[in-house]
Amino acid sequence: MFGQALKLLRRHQGLNQLALAKKLGVSRSYVSELESGNRTPSLDLLNRYADTFNVPVSSLVFFAEALQDRENLSGRLDQAKGVIARKVIALLTLLDIDSEVEL
Repeated sequence: MFGQALKLLRRHQGLNQLALAKKLGVSRSYVSELESGNRTPSLDLLNRYADTFNVPVSSLVFFAEALQDRENLSGRLDQAKGVIARKVIALLTLLDIDSEVEL
């Protein structure tokens, strides 16, 4: 989830990957891999992000965790919607069968 947090922070600051890579002293492709979740940032790199964006490392961690919590909640809501939809369809099917029997 760090990848998404780092990408959102970069975009909020109006930087493209190349500009941020130069500030961090890494390649643009490395920034891309971090943002896509293919690489995990080291503590040293998180410190450089924090310095670049003038935020504490703890804020980066908190932001990443908040995004993870939001994603987990979204998944649970989607599951609940699926269960409710199946129950409604079952109820409508039952009501439809009952109306045919009465005819």
